[in-house]
Amino acid sequence: MAKIDFTCDEAEVDERSPINPGEYRFFVTLADLEVETEETGAGHWKPADEYPVSEGMKGELRQRIRLNMSCSKDDGFEFQVFDTLWLTSKAMWKYKQFCKSIGLDPTVPQDTENMENKSGTVRLDRKTGDKYLTPGRYLEPGQTSGQVSTPSEDDPVGSIPF
Repeated sequence: MAKIDFTCDEAEVDERSPINPGEYRFFVTLADLEVETEETGAGHWKPADEYPVSEGMKGELRQRIRLNMSCSKDDGFEFQVFDTLWLTSKAMWKYKQFCKSIGLDPTVPQDTENMENKSGTVRLDRKTGDKYLTPGRYLEPGQTSGQVSTPSEDDPVGSIPF
């Protein structure tokens, strides 16, 4: 058996406040583009740089960006948040929000390397019955969730290069 060489002080544990829903600054530590096709097999996502997309591929191409982000509370406590940006017409709203939050233009092709080491603000929510917080909305610089309007036909997403 392996011995665990870790102890904690109860006072340290008690002084940390829980992570509640709200707005948090984030720093992107990982942004990986992944692909899935008939050739990779359903549910078998491959890194895009290891599995280049070609016009002769069989089946539907599905793409996603897997994100790891470091968030911090006002008291300096840091925690990790994970999200997936699905690159589909139905989910382009989230890609648009994320890009604008970190200062990138979602209407031009992006490289995931340009997303890493960028920071922004995210609204973390907890769905009823869920244990973990999940990204609900990415906010543009200077925007708060109270200033967010509902998208309308007058505010089109624009041409996003998927």
